[in-house]
Amino acid sequence: MGKILCDIPNVEWSTFRSDLFMKGYIGSSDASDICGAGYTSPSVKFCQMTGRIEKPTQPTLAQRVGTHVESLGLAILNEILLQLGLIKIPFIKPAYIFQHNSLDWMIDSPDGVPSTGEISVVAEIKIVSEYSLKKYGESGTKDVPLDKLIQCLHHMAVTGAAMCYLGVVFGNKEFRWFPITRDDILIGLLIEKETAFHECFLTDTLPEVDGSNETSDYLLSRFPKSKGGLLLADNISLTMGQELRDLQSKIKCLQEKYDTLKNRLKVSIGDSEGIQGVCTWLNQTRKNLNQKLLKEKHPQIYEECLSESESRVFRLITL
Repeated sequence: MGKILCDIPNVEWSTFRSDLFMKGYIGSSDASDICGAGYTSPSVKFCQMTGRIEKPTQPTLAQRVGTHVESLGLAILNEILLQLGLIKIPFIKPAYIFQHNSLDWMIDSPDGVPSTGEISVVAEIKIVSEYSLKKYGESGTKDVPLDKLIQCLHHMAVTGAAMCYLGVVFGNKEFRWFPITRDDILIGLLIEKETAFHECFLTDTLPEVDGSNETSDYLLSRFPKSKGGLLLADNISLTMGQELRDLQSKIKCLQEKYDTLKNRLKVSIGDSEGIQGVCTWLNQTRKNLNQKLLKEKHPQIYEECLSESESRVFRLITL
């Protein structure tokens, strides 16, 4: 069983958790992001943790509602597992934060722990949209999205539990439960990822960037304008540039193949609406502002409505 870091103080949980986050502590909600499977990229997570990007400290309305619904989800999970005989002691919300036995920066606060006895099993409750149903298997299976699996593995890594029951509330439509068993190989890989990320935090080194929109937005906000001059190319830059050109060429070929197949299907469709189980080709209407006509008939209004924007554009240099 993991150590007890501290009791959860009688303050807003998000504020307390944010304070730990800024000190480099890694919890289950950070794990999937660090592994590249969450809502935020590892590099953006790093920038939030080091204060380069402001991380919201106040919970959103959805998060506040979710916190209240979690208790209902835990009650439903308890009822199901007790009836099936899968647990003998009901889960309760812990009043303390766990800490890994040897990695002090690795912390955890699962949504449910046994009310008495050893922490051999824990619970995690998720509140998601009913439209997420297709991402999950049926109750009793282990078919869950990767980010949820990673969070369960983090729970077990820190607490030492052999099982994590994941209970998911889908809007107000359905509840499903999933038994996630301990896998020490996967936990070892997870700890490697988190350790590497924590080392980046300690050395103030940006993790290797990825291609996510979040990372692209951060880089643009970090370097909004060029200051002139071209850098001398090193071997790494030359290699990445050539790889990018090769990919660009492959993308162009794939796009041409995609467009060709699409046009061949259009020939098959003719003046029908589409082909069952394959595709549709339907008419749709939209209204656009005719800027040329507006400029000719109302030049003053056109000028008043103009707005100027500036962007930083990335282009490969053709060799």
